[in-house]
Amino acid sequence: AFLEIITNSQKLRSWFSDATVNKIEKLVATQESAKLQAFVRCLREIHKKDPTAKVVVFTEAISSQMEVLKYLKDKAGYSESQVAAIMGGTPRAERHDIEDKFSNRSSKLLVLIATDTIAEGKDLQHACHDLIHFELSWSLVKIEQRNGRIDRLGQKYTPRIHNIVLDTEATPDQRIIDRLLT
Repeated sequence: AFLEIITNSQKLRSWFSDATVNKIEKLVATQESAKLQAFVRCLREIHKKDPTAKVVVFTEAISSQMEVLKYLKDKAGYSESQVAAIMGGTPRAERHDIEDKFSNRSSKLLVLIATDTIAEGKDLQHACHDLIHFELSWSLVKIEQRNGRIDRLGQKYTPRIHNIVLDTEATPDQRIIDRLLT
């Protein structure tokens, strides 16, 4: 995401030499994200217990959502039919198709990656009981709204909420947790 931010902003791009940007690009291309690796371990644990489990994943940013989607397909072994993403710009017909597939137990769609576009008013309790926060929101209300997609009347199982937070002071998620706990 950092590379995307500095390359898409003329002002920020002017702060870095071409050589520095090239080094960052090479580093990004060769290094795997520890957070993505932790996320995939969590997802695999869920699917180890139940290979047909449906999981909804929330990200804060569309760029993160696309990074998660690409990683699952390119490096984690999930097929095109097993993962899908919904964002604000997803056409209504495509959104309904994805939601219908995710809600159908016999569908191959296992992982739904979403931004807060479905954090309110979408009932997923009949489809799944696992939710992963790939990124945390600064707002407790948003976190509760996300959790409420699966933790509601009609849920037959105990909802399992997973937060992917690396144990380091440098991550935004860790700062959010620290702030929420104080």
